[in-house]
Amino acid sequence: MGSIRVLPDQLINQIAAGEVIERPASVVKELVENAIDAGADQVTVEIVKGGTEKIVVTDNGKGMDEMDARLAFERHATSKLRDREGLFRIGTLGFRGEALASIASVSEVSLQTKTGDALGGVKVVMKGGKDMDVSATGCPVGTKFEISNLFFNVPARKKFLKTEQTEYRHVLETVQDLALAHPEVSFRFVSNGRTAFDLLKTENMQARIGGLFGKAISEEMLEIFYGGQALNVSGFVGKPHTARATRKYQYFLVNGRPVTDHRLGYAVKEAFSSLIPGSQYPVFVISIKIDPKMVDVNVHPRKLEVRFVNPREVFRVVKSTVAAALSKEQSMMTKNIPIRDKNLDVPAFLRKEKITPTESQKVEVEEAASEYDETIAPPAPAPAATFGFGGFTGSQSSPGRISQGGSGSVFGAASSPSSASSDALQARKAYLIKKRAERLIAQGKTEEAARLTASLGEAAGLGASAPAAATPAPQPTSMFAPTAEPATPSVPGHKLESAAAPSIFGATQSYIATREPQGVMPLAQVKNSYIVAEDAEGIVIVDQHAAHERVMLEKFRAAEADREPAQQRLLAPVQLDLNFREKAILDENLDLMRSLGFDLNEFGGNTYTVDAIPDFLIKDDIGAVIRGFIDDLLSEQSPREAHRRHEHILHTLACKAATKFGRRLTSTEQKSLLDQLSKTDGASSCAHGRPTTIRLSFNELEQKFGRKG
Repeated sequence: MGSIRVLPDQLINQIAAGEVIERPASVVKELVENAIDAGADQVTVEIVKGGTEKIVVTDNGKGMDEMDARLAFERHATSKLRDREGLFRIGTLGFRGEALASIASVSEVSLQTKTGDALGGVKVVMKGGKDMDVSATGCPVGTKFEISNLFFNVPARKKFLKTEQTEYRHVLETVQDLALAHPEVSFRFVSNGRTAFDLLKTENMQARIGGLFGKAISEEMLEIFYGGQALNVSGFVGKPHTARATRKYQYFLVNGRPVTDHRLGYAVKEAFSSLIPGSQYPVFVISIKIDPKMVDVNVHPRKLEVRFVNPREVFRVVKSTVAAALSKEQSMMTKNIPIRDKNLDVPAFLRKEKITPTESQKVEVEEAASEYDETIAPPAPAPAATFGFGGFTGSQSSPGRISQGGSGSVFGAASSPSSASSDALQARKAYLIKKRAERLIAQGKTEEAARLTASLGEAAGLGASAPAAATPAPQPTSMFAPTAEPATPSVPGHKLESAAAPSIFGATQSYIATREPQGVMPLAQVKNSYIVAEDAEGIVIVDQHAAHERVMLEKFRAAEADREPAQQRLLAPVQLDLNFREKAILDENLDLMRSLGFDLNEFGGNTYTVDAIPDFLIKDDIGAVIRGFIDDLLSEQSPREAHRRHEHILHTLACKAATKFGRRLTSTEQKSLLDQLSKTDGASSCAHGRPTTIRLSFNELEQKFGRKG
C-alpha cells in the first residue's frame, strides 16, 4: 500500500486556517471586510479578553438567506468572484472564500443573518467546522457573527498567542486601519464591555483622522490630491514637526484596502527630503484609487500587500504629490516675513554717506605699573582686613592720600595708619607687576618679564636675592626641532612650570598652571556626541548617549527596588493626548510606570495627565520621554517572557530619557556625566550592549608615535 493519502477536509481547513487566521485580530479583519463588502455602513466589534474568549461582529449589510448561510462555510465558496477574468479586476476586500471555513474549523461559531425582504432570520451554529445546526430566528437586517473559544482544538496555535493586552492592541489596530480606510462607515469598538471608540460615518477623511488620532494631530496635517484617469491620490500628511520615530503612523489605502508598502513609504520620505531627520518618519494617511486591472491584491495570504503593474509611476506620483503640498506649506510659512530693506543690497562704499562713524575706545585690560599713582591708596574692602598674595601681607586702612615720607616694607606689619597704607600700596603695585610678568612670559617675552621680576625684588628690599634674567637660547628654524630650555624667572607667590617644550606654532610654550588630575577630566566634546577626556592612565572617549543610557537604567532599577521611589510632584501636570493605539500600550505598562515613580492618571477619553515623575527626570521633557517610550514599544516586539519583557521596557525608558546625540553639553554637564558613569554598575556598556567608552592608554600613544618600541 502506498504512503501518499488525501487529507480529510477538516484537517485541510485547519491547515488553511494557519495561513489565514493567525490571532483574534485576523478573525476581526475577515469578518469586518465581509461586512463592508455586504454594503454595511454600521459595524460594531466587541471582544472579550483580547478576543481569545469571544469576538462579536455585527453589521447592517444586506444579510444572507438560508442557502447562502449554509454555503458560506464551505471552502472556496464566495459571491465576489465569478470567473478567471474577475481575478484580475478585484474590487472587493474579500474574494477567496476561505475566511469563514477557516474560522469555523478552529472555533465555536454562531451566525444570525437576515435579508431585507425576508420575514425572519437564519441562525447557524457550528463547533470546529462540524455538526452544522441551522434554525429560524428573529433578528434585524444584517449579519451578526459570534466567535467563541478560538483555537480550542488547535492547542499548538493557542499556545503562541500573546497576553490579553497584546491581543487587544492587535485587534484595536485592525479595526482602526479599516475605519481609516472607510470613513463612510460608522465603527463602534467595545472591549470587555467598555467602549473604546464610537466613530460616526463621515465623508471627511480629516474628521475620521481626528476621531482616531486626536485633533492635535489632524489639525497639523496637510491635504494632498492628485487626480488622474487611472490613478488618483488623496489624503493627508503631517507637517515636518509631527514626524515620529516609528513607521506605525504611516497608512496606505489602496482601493479601500489597508496595505503595507515600504517602497511607497520611501517615496513619501524622499518628498520630505531635508525637512526631517533621517531617524524619523513622516505621519500620513494616503489613499490610492487605481484601476483594479493595474494592481494585484492576491500576493499575500492575509492580503496585507499589493503589487502594482507600474510601480515606478505610482512612486513618482506619490512623491510629487506630497512634495507639492509641502512646498505650498513652506511658501505659506514665509508669507509674513518682512521684506528685506533694499538699502542693504547696495554696496557699502555707496552707502558711506549714511554710515555714522564712531570713535574707537581703548579698553584698558591692565593697569601699567609705571602709570600707578603712589599717592593714592586703593580702597579697602573692610577695616583691618588683610591683603596678601603669596608671601606678601599687609593691613589696609581707609583710602586717602598718604605722606610722601612714609615708609614701610610690604613684608612687614604696619605700625601706623600711614605705614599700613604704604604697605597696601606696595602690595597692590607688586600684584600688578606680577600679573604683567605672567602675561609677558605667556607671550614669550622672558627677558622683559625677568626685568620686571627683578625690579619687584628690589622694591621689596631683596636685592641680590632676586633671580637674574637669563638670556634664552635662539629658537631653531624647525617648529618640531628640540630647543634649549630658557631660564624662567620665578614670580613671588606663584609657581611656574618650566617652558621646556616649544609650541608647534614656533613660539615658546606658555605659562601652565599646575593641576592635579581628579578622576576622569573632560577635555572636549566632539560632534556634540562624544566626550574626549583624560585620566591618569590615558585618553578616554565616551559615547554620551550610551553612557547616560546606562546611568539612567541603573537609576530606574534603583527606583523600582525602592518601596516608595523618590518622586517629584509637578506644579502643572503634563497632559498627554494619545491615540487609541498609544493609550493601549500605556495601559498595558501602567503598573510598571507607577512602580518607577510616574504618577499617571486618566483625564478622560484618550488623555492622561502626568502629576509626578521620578526625581532624577526633573530636567527632562517628560512628554517626549513617555512618547518615545510608546513609539519604541510600537516599533519593536517585546519578549514574551515576563522578566525579559520587563527588562526590555526598562531599557526602553532608559534610552528615551538619556541625552541624545547632537546635544551640546557644558563642561559641568560633561564632568557630571563622567562622575555618574564611574559610580554606575556595568558602566562599560549601555542598556543595549554597546560600549560606552573607548580607552587609549599613554603607553599606546607612545607606541603609535614611535616613542616606545
